Amino acid sequence: MSLNRLMMTGCKNSGDADGIKAMLTVSPTFPSSYGYNGNINKGAITPNPLPNGVRITYLEVEDGKKVYISPNVPVTINGITVSDGEVSPAPLVDYLINNLGKQVPVIFNF
Repeated sequence: MSLNRLMMTGCKNSGDADGIKAMLTVSPTFPSSYGYNGNINKGAITPNPLPNGVRITYLEVEDGKKVYISPNVPVTINGITVSDGEVSPAPLVDYLINNLGKQVPVIFNF
């Protein structure tokens, strides 16, 4: 099943029954922060709003500090699941830095 089809079906048949797949265009949002911030037009989440109607305001990972997600919903990026306010895992920061300007899959775990 293609990613586009998974996004439209909300992953109902993909094994991620509680998650919605989207694509994150990784951008530097603030110094030492990477991801998407709709308030300052950096990066992107596609589709946004998600198929369930929820609009993502930001999804940022600050190097060595915290993860910021609004609305507060756990996300999985590159097999690493994080929630708003958690300490940023170094492998996730490295993954986002290595993919600046690229699209990476993200699962919103509602």
